Amino acid sequence: MDEASAQIDRAAEQLDRREAPEELDDERSELVKAFRQLAVDLSQTAAQIREPDFSGLLEGTQGLSFQSWVDANEVLRELREQGFDVQPLGRH
Repeated sequence: MDEASAQIDRAAEQLDRREAPEELDDERSELVKAFRQLAVDLSQTAAQIREPDFSGLLEGTQGLSFQSWVDANEVLRELREQGFDVQPLGRH
């Protein structure tokens, strides 16, 4: 989770530095925001799981869900509807 958080944060930083055509600036901004929040969500979840009091946190868990994941995929869906070849974030 820590590695994924760092990679997502780097992707958000790179995307934030790039200019988008004016008609896509809202989507770019929303995707940066969602990626940054997803990086925080993953990092904080990883930190909490390492805490001794939370050692059983994942027992019986079949997956984790983050609103930031949903938000990023919503922006990517909007881009696909506009004709861009982007894939949704996959589950791991």
